[in-house]
Amino acid sequence: QLDADLRIAQPSPRLAALLMLDAHGSIEGRHFQDFMPDADDRCRFDSLARRTLQDASGWLPGATHATLRGPGDALIQVEIVYVQFQHLDGVSHLLAGIREVGIREVA
Repeated sequence: QLDADLRIAQPSPRLAALLMLDAHGSIEGRHFQDFMPDADDRCRFDSLARRTLQDASGWLPGATHATLRGPGDALIQVEIVYVQFQHLDGVSHLLAGIREVGIREVA
């Protein structure tokens, strides 16, 4: 779940496990794009996600591909599917699902 600033809005143990991060460290409050090493991926996701959050016409889902940085500088190819929803505080949030497509080691 991402808040209106595209920060991880709650504990996300599955994302932490995908990225093989320390189980005791929290990723809550970090920008989701911080895990994207490629500037084009960060820009594209930011643009698509913010457009979705500002779209008052409906709750249509979106999707994009990106690369996330995993353990030992491994690059994890993922598909990100997201949809807008109203959080209990009345602010638009994104619910994002991530599907691993592949892993590529950095040479």
